[in-house]
Amino acid sequence: LQNEAKIYHSFPEHLKHEYTGYQLVKPCHILQKLYQLVPHFYGYYEPDDRTRTPLLMMEDCGSPIDSSSLTQYQKAKIMLMFQRFHDANFLHLSIASRNILAQPGPPKEKMTLSTCPIWGRSADKPSFRIVDFGR
Repeated sequence: LQNEAKIYHSFPEHLKHEYTGYQLVKPCHILQKLYQLVPHFYGYYEPDDRTRTPLLMMEDCGSPIDSSSLTQYQKAKIMLMFQRFHDANFLHLSIASRNILAQPGPPKEKMTLSTCPIWGRSADKPSFRIVDFGR
């Protein structure tokens, strides 16, 4: 976990923000609205007592995806998230559905997760995050 905490600290700000603009994704030349890729990371805690487990404190990003229930648009969005992650010079060495989390997202384009209360979010427009960088 300590290694994973170092990786979370090394991510540039544009991977951690909810909305950071648009990017032309190469080689397919798709103009993509940029969303947060990784959870907000609050820190690493290692207790003094060796009998307790260290922990990472981060935002709750939902549950692992069920790839069989994703739409083509959602699959493309996830693929472009990994493309952007790799364009930022990071590699995810364990790309699996368990490492892609989904939670209900804001129902309107101009809203973000921080401006939309949890009861107003929609499962029809999920928000995705990439996790598990400790490998």
